[in-house]
Amino acid sequence: MTRWLGRTAFVLVTARSDTMAAPERASLDLDIKLPIAHLMLDPTCLRFLQTFGKPLGWEGVVLFWLDIDRLRAQPSHAQLLRLCEVVWNVYFQPNAELDIRRYVPKALRQAVAVRLREEDITPYLFDDIQDDLWCNAMQDLYQMFLKSSQYSQLIEHLVTTICAHATRGDQGMLLMKDTDCFQNPVGVQLLRSYLKTIKQAHLLDFCLSVITLQKRVTSPAQLMDDATTLIKQYIHPLGKHNLVTNPKMQKKIASRLVSPSSDMFEEAFVEVKELICAELIPQWLQSEHYAERFDKIERWM
Repeated sequence: MTRWLGRTAFVLVTARSDTMAAPERASLDLDIKLPIAHLMLDPTCLRFLQTFGKPLGWEGVVLFWLDIDRLRAQPSHAQLLRLCEVVWNVYFQPNAELDIRRYVPKALRQAVAVRLREEDITPYLFDDIQDDLWCNAMQDLYQMFLKSSQYSQLIEHLVTTICAHATRGDQGMLLMKDTDCFQNPVGVQLLRSYLKTIKQAHLLDFCLSVITLQKRVTSPAQLMDDATTLIKQYIHPLGKHNLVTNPKMQKKIASRLVSPSSDMFEEAFVEVKELICAELIPQWLQSEHYAERFDKIERWM
């Protein structure tokens, strides 16, 4: 059966073997554990995760989770019904192309089947199944992936990308680009490990939470929950990590909770990101923490 969402195949290119094989390079040990939420939002990480899961029979779990995120963006009822039926046929029918029934409780599958028969559908038809997979099957896959050679290869690939973007400082050390501190999952974790030592990790956590909110298409109820959590933690004057001291901005963001949107934190996000780029990243680049980790990277390369 042809799947309805086009995907770029992950092609493993094998280099031509020369007469004399190059000595095997030692693995890179940076002790980095990429959060599963970051893996699911980064295209490169997803390709490695899918490649790892495919021979083990887990590929369908990853693809279903992504398909349901995209399903929520479909406009018309007729189109939505057709796509829901395709998803059901691909993932939940006997002998389905990517059968994931063994990972999903029967009661959840039956509830969706009834609604499909009655054409009682919404863009959030499969949300309960997606949530169950996230809490159970996806966590199992994630723990196996962290221990795999593919995960080590992913880390090395992301580090190589960081080095390709980096410049050389006056003393010859590689200096990371600011963009890789927010966009490259390894760069994010390297910066965060430093910010934890100076008790400023919540600044980066806020930015990452806003980026996640903007990238994912969620149900209105989930968006409300996520926005409320961000306000309580980072915006409210009595929040655990109050990052917004401007009363006008606090009120403006809080007022949008009546009808939340993915861009409601954009003004605060820009302000916090500018602080990180102007003060904390330059401080990190001059620190022993940074020098130790990039010394490992330089020796590995």
